[in-house]
Amino acid sequence: MNVITLINKKGGVAKTTTALALANGLSKRKFKVLAVDCDAQGNFSKASGGENDVVGTFDILTGKEDINDAVQELKNYDLIGSDRRLSNIDVALNRPGREYQLKKALKNLKKSYDFCVIDNPPALNVAVANSLVASDKVIICTSAEAFAVDGLMELSASLDDVQEFMNPNLKVDGILITIFNPRTVIGQHQKEQLQKIADVMKTKVYKTTIRRCNAISVSQSDRKSIFEYPTSNAAQDYEKFIGEFLNG
Repeated sequence: MNVITLINKKGGVAKTTTALALANGLSKRKFKVLAVDCDAQGNFSKASGGENDVVGTFDILTGKEDINDAVQELKNYDLIGSDRRLSNIDVALNRPGREYQLKKALKNLKKSYDFCVIDNPPALNVAVANSLVASDKVIICTSAEAFAVDGLMELSASLDDVQEFMNPNLKVDGILITIFNPRTVIGQHQKEQLQKIADVMKTKVYKTTIRRCNAISVSQSDRKSIFEYPTSNAAQDYEKFIGEFLNG
């Protein structure tokens, strides 16, 4: 199983949107997908149509429940959902080896999957650490805006620490530019800055960019895949991005 985590310390960069598109897009290609929501806000779980107040990520990280009891079978993929208890995960999970809980749990899955897609909060807490330790690849989502770009070097240092001390096989697969307007000068300038950061991180900026699109909010409100709106810019962009991701 290829475990992919989506990350950025800054909110509002379409990280959850990208996680949803990735899970749905991989499923659309007939891959078996498990999605894990590690964000206490639970937006991924809500947009997926998952159930609330059931066994979820918090129970798995704290070791209170078997991971197989947390798996919800949805239309396009399976889900391990989130709830507000995850906001206290740093306090609830304070024992040695706490960063390895998700990795250990995933090994106990009874069902087999081709991909596991993990959505994370805009933070670097214990839940995110668990995601990074359990993952094979990281996708960094960022808008082409000054504040979003500025925080990537700090994120880079954190990823270096994880790779050095906890998961030497973790690969930063690339930086995905979201909410992008190719016609603006600032957007193009920040794109150039992102390439410099990618060089430092020894990764790439994906050739595909994700344009602003109203269909994204509509699809999430309706709890539908973006690919059910095939003529939208977002569906076309994410289709292209997933192809680029799979082709390496």
